[in-house]
Amino acid sequence: MKISRQQLQNLSEAEKRKLLAELIEKKKTSLKILPLSFAQERLWFLDRLVPESPAYNIPSLIKLTGILKIAALEQSLKALVKRHETLRTTFSTKDGQPVQVIAPDGSVNIPVVNLGHLRPDEQEIAVQKQVFLEAQKPFDLSNGPLLRVLLFCLSEQEHILFINIHHIIFDGWSLGVFNRELGTLYDAYCLNEPSPLAELPIQYADFAVWQREWLQGEVLESQLSYWKKHLADLVPLEVPTDRVRPPIQSYQGGVLSVSIPPALLNQLKVLSTEEGVTLYMLLLAAFATLLHRYSNASKLAIGSPIANRDRQELEGLLGFFVNTLAIPIDFSNSPTFRELLQQVRLVTKDAYTHQTLPFEKLVDELQPERDLSRNPLVQVLFALQNVSIEAVKLNNLTVSPLRYEFEYTRFDLELHLWEDDKIGIFSGEKVGGLSGSFFYNADLFDRETILRMFKHFQTLLENIVVVPDSLVWKLEVLSQEEQTWLLGRNKNHSLDQVSEKRGGETSMQTRGRGDAGTRRIKSPPKISFTPLDHKIGSVHEMFQAMVHRTPDTTALVSGNKQWTYRELNEKANQLAYYLLQKDVKPETAIGIFLDRSVEMVIAMLGVLKAGGAYVPIDTTYPPERVSHMLVDSQLHLLLTKTELLDILPISGMPVCCLDREQSLINCQSRDNPTVGVRGDNLLYIIYTSGSTGQPKGIAMNHCTLVNLISTQTHSLSGAAKTLQFASPGFDVATQEIFFTLCTGGTLYLIDDQQRRDPSALLEFLLAQKIERLFVPFAFLEQLAI
Repeated sequence: MKISRQQLQNLSEAEKRKLLAELIEKKKTSLKILPLSFAQERLWFLDRLVPESPAYNIPSLIKLTGILKIAALEQSLKALVKRHETLRTTFSTKDGQPVQVIAPDGSVNIPVVNLGHLRPDEQEIAVQKQVFLEAQKPFDLSNGPLLRVLLFCLSEQEHILFINIHHIIFDGWSLGVFNRELGTLYDAYCLNEPSPLAELPIQYADFAVWQREWLQGEVLESQLSYWKKHLADLVPLEVPTDRVRPPIQSYQGGVLSVSIPPALLNQLKVLSTEEGVTLYMLLLAAFATLLHRYSNASKLAIGSPIANRDRQELEGLLGFFVNTLAIPIDFSNSPTFRELLQQVRLVTKDAYTHQTLPFEKLVDELQPERDLSRNPLVQVLFALQNVSIEAVKLNNLTVSPLRYEFEYTRFDLELHLWEDDKIGIFSGEKVGGLSGSFFYNADLFDRETILRMFKHFQTLLENIVVVPDSLVWKLEVLSQEEQTWLLGRNKNHSLDQVSEKRGGETSMQTRGRGDAGTRRIKSPPKISFTPLDHKIGSVHEMFQAMVHRTPDTTALVSGNKQWTYRELNEKANQLAYYLLQKDVKPETAIGIFLDRSVEMVIAMLGVLKAGGAYVPIDTTYPPERVSHMLVDSQLHLLLTKTELLDILPISGMPVCCLDREQSLINCQSRDNPTVGVRGDNLLYIIYTSGSTGQPKGIAMNHCTLVNLISTQTHSLSGAAKTLQFASPGFDVATQEIFFTLCTGGTLYLIDDQQRRDPSALLEFLLAQKIERLFVPFAFLEQLAI
C-alpha cells in the first residue's frame, strides 16, 4: 500500500488512525530480516564449521515446590517470546551473508514428563538422564526454535523446570532478566491480571544494526590501534597437557567445583585495598602468575568477560551482548608480584576504556594464524562475578536452583569465581569465602590435573599475601605436602643410586652386528612418578612443546650465527628421518663424535627424535679412552665429520659423516617424526672415569631427565641465556643443553680457546649478558680474580 503525502493530508483523523492500525498490523505479521551482531556472526560461523554441536547451549534447572499453575507458566513463557524478538529469531543467509530472521510471533509449548509413579531415587535418575539428553541436543539455528522447555512432574507439589537456550540469542545477564520477568508475568497471570511489564524501548536487532553503523571509521580505528599495539605479538598459550591437542576443538569439557576459605579471602581484600586495586585485579594477576609458572610464557593474554551493556536501554533486553576482553600481561622483566599487580591495574583499566570493540572484530582484524584446535587469541578465561543472577520467584512457590554442570567448554581453561556473601548462586552455600567453577577442556586435561592446578593457585595466593614483594617466579606454588613428597622421592632416589654404586653393576645383554657381546653399564633406578607439571614421556617432546610455543625465539647462538627454535627443530627432524632409514629404534645406541657446535646439538636432538639413545664422545679424549667407549657401547652408528675421521682410533665401524650426507639429510621431511618413545626408554649413555680407571657407562632414561627439568623449573627462573660450558661427555652438559631448550632459553656455544681462558670467557659472559652457567667452583674462583 503506497500513499502520497497529499493523499495523507486529505484523510480524516479516523481514516489516519485506521491506516496506522493497518500498517502496525502488517509490520507485526511480516518477517524482519536484519544483520547479525559481530558476536552472533562468530557463533553462526562456528555452527557452520562444527554443526550440531551443543557447546553453546545454556541450560538451567530449577525445582518448584508448591502448587504450580502450568497454564499460567505457559502463558508467561509465551508472553516473554512475544515481548523479546530475540526469542523468535532464527538465522539464514541473504546474498551470501548471514542475517537474523525475526518471526512476527512464536509459540511455546511445555512438554510435561510425569514421574509421579516412580520412587524418589528413581525420579532423580530419570531426571538426570532426560536432562543430560536434552542439554546435549543441538539447536537448529536456521529453523529454530532456539528456546526449549521441559517440565518434570514429581508430585502434585513438586516439579522441576528445565530451560535450554542457545547462546546466540542469550547470555548470563539475560538469564537474570528472563528469571525476573518470568516471575512477574507468572504472578500476574495467576491473578488473571494483564502483564505489568512496560513496553521495551528497543530490541536486540536494533543493537546489532547500531553496532555495525557505529563501529567504523575513526571509532573503529581508535579501538583497533590500542588492541593491535598490545596483542599483535601474542602467541598461543601452551600450558602442559595430559594429552596431545586434537586437530579440531571438540568443546568436550569437565568442571570442578572450587572454593577459597574466608580467612584467605579477607587477607586478599586487605592486600587489594593497600595496593589500590580491586579484588578482581588481584585474582587476575595471581591466576596469570600461575599460568606463567606453568607455561613459562613471557607474555600472555587472559580472556575476561564483560556484560557490554553500558547503556540503560540495553539492561532489560535478552540477547548475546557479552564481550570478551583479551587482557595482556607481561612477565618479560621478571617483576615482583606487587609490580605485576600495578601493571594489571593499568592494563585492565585501559582494556575497559576500549571494551566496545567486539572480540570477534578484533580477531578479524588481527588475523591470527587459523587454528581449529583452539580458541583464537585467548585460550584461558577468568571471571569474578560481582553481579548476582536473579533467581526465579514464582507466586506461592518455593524455587530452588539446582546445580547442573554442563560439561562443555569453549576454552582450554575457564575459572569462574564469586563471593559467597554477595552472590548465592545455589541456596545454602554462603560460607563467606570464594566459590567457583573451574571448567577445562577434557580432550587435554584430566580432572586430577585441574584439581592439582587449583591447589597450586590457592598455595600461590597464600604466599602472595605474605610476601607480595617476592619475584613472581620465586613465589611458592607447591604445597608443603608436595614439597615433602618430592624431597622424599629425591632423597630415596639418591640413596638408591648410592646403594647401586656400592652394590656393583647391572649387566645389559646386547647383540650387535653379528656377534654376541655383553656391555656392562651402570643404570640408575627407573623413576615412574609423573613430572609435576609435564605429563610428557620424552625429552624431545618437551623441546617440541617449546618449539610450538615460541617458534621464533632464538634457541642457539654460535659465533655470529643464531638459530630459532623452529629452525633447530626442523634441522633435527631432517636428521631424525635420515636415521630412521638407518634402522634406528628405541634403545639403539648412536655415538656422537663431534666438536662443541650446532651440529652436535642437532645430532643429540635428531637421535632422540628417531627414538635412539646418544653416546657423546669428546673429540679431545685420549685414543685409548675413545676406543674403549666405541667398543663397550656397541654402537649401531657413529655420527661425526670427515675432518675427524683421522683421529678415530678404530676403523671398520658404521660411520655417518654429516657433512658428506648433508644433501641427503636436507631432502628429508621437516615435520616432527612420530616414534613410540616411552619415559623408561634409554636417553643417553655417558662414560665416567670409573673407580678402576676404566670408563664405565651410566645409562639415563627419558623420564628421569623430564622429572629433573620439571622440578628445576620451579626453583629456577626458566628461560635464560645459558652458556654451554661442560664437555658433551659430562652429565652437566645434558642439563645445560636440555634444561635451556625445554624452558625457552637461549643456548650459547663457545670455542675451546674461550673456554680455557678465564679472562676471555668473562669478557664473553659480560658481552652476551649470559644469565646462567654451570662451571666448577675452582673455575668460578678464577673468573672472580
